[in-house]
Amino acid sequence: MKRLFLLRHAKAASDRSVGEDALRPLTARGREDAAALARHLAAKKYRPDSVLCSPALRTRQTCEIVQPGAAVAFPSELYLASCETILAHIRSAGGDALMIVGHNPGLEQCAGFLARRHPDGPAHRHLQAIGEKFPTCALAVLEFDVGQWSAIDEGEGELTAFVSPKSL
Repeated sequence: MKRLFLLRHAKAASDRSVGEDALRPLTARGREDAAALARHLAAKKYRPDSVLCSPALRTRQTCEIVQPGAAVAFPSELYLASCETILAHIRSAGGDALMIVGHNPGLEQCAGFLARRHPDGPAHRHLQAIGEKFPTCALAVLEFDVGQWSAIDEGEGELTAFVSPKSL
C-alpha cells in the first residue's frame, strides 16, 4: 500500500509586490493556513516517508511549516511542474508515503488523473471538489494498492481525503 499526499503551497504574496515569481513568500494568512494543516496532519497521524518540494520560496515555506524537520528534496523540475513531471517524480520515489509540495495546475491535474472514479460517496465528492478548485494549502490524499510507486497509473488511486483551509 502506498499513500500519496499532494499539497499545494499556501497563500503567497502577489508577484507584483516581489518581482520574481519563484521568490514570492507566504502571506500571514498562508502561514496560518499551513499551521492549521500541520495540526490536521498530526491529528490524522499522516507522516510521509519522503517529501519532494518545488524549490520556490512559497513551497519551501509551506513545507517547513507543514513538515517541520522532515528530510526534503527540492528537485528544480517541480517548480511549476506539469502533471507528467510530477508523475515521473512519484514513479521514481521510494518508501510507502510520499508528499509532493508544489503548484497548480499540475497538482490538480495529477490528482484528477490518478484518482479512481466513483459514482457517489466521499471519494466522488472529493474529486468534484478538486475539479472545482484546488485552493492554496489544499491537500489531496490518495492510496494505491501497489508494491512500487512505478506501478501507479491513471484511475488507480483511492482519493481518501481532500482538505482545504476552509474545511479545517
